[in-house]
Amino acid sequence: MEESRSAIDLGEDIWHIINSLLLQDSPSSLLALRLTSRSNKVEVDPLLYRRLELNCDGRKISSAELNVQRLLDPCDNLSLHVRDLVISQPKQPSTIFAQQKKPRNGFLLGYLESVIENLHRLKSFSWNIRRPIPEAIIAKLENRWPDVILNMYAHNHPITDTRSLYSPLLRSLSFCIQNNAATFRVPRKLKQHSKLPELREALLRSPNLRKLDVKFEYSFLNWYDEWSGIIASPHLLHLPLQPGDRLPPLQELIFSGPPETYEFTLEHCQLWKNCMDWSYLRRLDLGISCPQYFFEQLGDRLTSLTALSMGVRIGARDYVDFFHGIFDKHSSLRKFYYHMSMHRSVTTFTSTSRVIVLDMLPFTLPELRELTIDLPLVRSRWPEGHTNTLAKLFRLETLKVFVELDSRASVFAAKYVANPRRGHDMPPFNVEPAKKVATDLFKSFFAHNPYACLTSLEVCFLRFLCEGEQQRYEMKSSIMIKRLERDDAPSPLDGGFVVDSDKEWNYHDMRRERPV
Repeated sequence: MEESRSAIDLGEDIWHIINSLLLQDSPSSLLALRLTSRSNKVEVDPLLYRRLELNCDGRKISSAELNVQRLLDPCDNLSLHVRDLVISQPKQPSTIFAQQKKPRNGFLLGYLESVIENLHRLKSFSWNIRRPIPEAIIAKLENRWPDVILNMYAHNHPITDTRSLYSPLLRSLSFCIQNNAATFRVPRKLKQHSKLPELREALLRSPNLRKLDVKFEYSFLNWYDEWSGIIASPHLLHLPLQPGDRLPPLQELIFSGPPETYEFTLEHCQLWKNCMDWSYLRRLDLGISCPQYFFEQLGDRLTSLTALSMGVRIGARDYVDFFHGIFDKHSSLRKFYYHMSMHRSVTTFTSTSRVIVLDMLPFTLPELRELTIDLPLVRSRWPEGHTNTLAKLFRLETLKVFVELDSRASVFAAKYVANPRRGHDMPPFNVEPAKKVATDLFKSFFAHNPYACLTSLEVCFLRFLCEGEQQRYEMKSSIMIKRLERDDAPSPLDGGFVVDSDKEWNYHDMRRERPV
């Protein structure tokens, strides 16, 4: 007899909503629900396997083999459910010897053509392997699924690998550029080479590309990889655009890496302005850079911009006026991310300027939904003016705050004394006082406005760790708060939220910080 899902039949639509929320918040719970009855299995499988990842890591190859066998089995319905197929492998191990070991992925790649042929409703195909897509797989995708969305992570692809970069299916490209010549000695047989000219050629031949993510990374392991692109300096780099070039109308443009790696010169920005239709750009992530020429030349053309992430660099101009100019042109921004602490290698942002910029937000960005910012604590408390200003952002749903702790003792951690000879000796993080500070900030929104929209708050405490004579690392420990969204949940002022936290300090690289 068919098992009943519930004593009360809620209807297919209600169960679909429940299963979708479980998939988002607790996939393990959805897996458990799938095993309770045949009817649940029938309804859960299309959600559970809508996105299928086949991992080429040798430790997980058995799972990939099992999924491949199911996809090729005509009696298995798995091929009916897959919409997004992801081919991936983990990041390379941190030792040279481990990197030289080849993953046991021959089984997966050998059957991938048959898998693509056997799928019924493929919408997107993501290639996250550090090797080119085989010609046969590209041809199969273009013939079998001419409308599929191709997402590619081009890390160590060879210079001559143009087949996948020039595919008309390409919609999203993550392009990594290694930089080891600035710090390490490179063998002579490896010529210093920038992959940015290759990127320009790919952009010129990819009219359907909509997302570009350019990553500048440091690595000495790639001495042993003849396909690696090596750049001689982290500065003076940009796309070698020419007058008359026509780039695809990007919707997302992302840069990450050391500060000011990509050089937005006045001449380059003037040229780029006329090489692309900027009216389609919705997300702009400049990493930890703040190129004034970029906004001067292209600010008026970013008419659809809704998400902006950037750094702060004080120097030749008043950045209060600079921010005011950005906000005036892009008052419809829904996501804004800027964090001063991560730019200390460039400069510092004065407390007066920080307060002025913060005071601008409720009036210049009234549609703001997500915000990342850093705020100081005064005697382990939030300044009342700061919390009142943030509370005026009544449409804000997600807030991330960075708090920098110095080496002095506080309620959050004991005094830190750098001892290069002893290595890692960071005093433990005191979680309870940090939780109180975070909950006070969360409650302040609803004390100011009971109908505030805030649902998620993360407070990140940062501190420097010294190892060796010259090595300094930023450590992070976070407090996460989520509002209870049940209809019968109490008000946040009465405890209607849950709190989670890190138990210790973790290494933190702000250059890799990514918006939600």
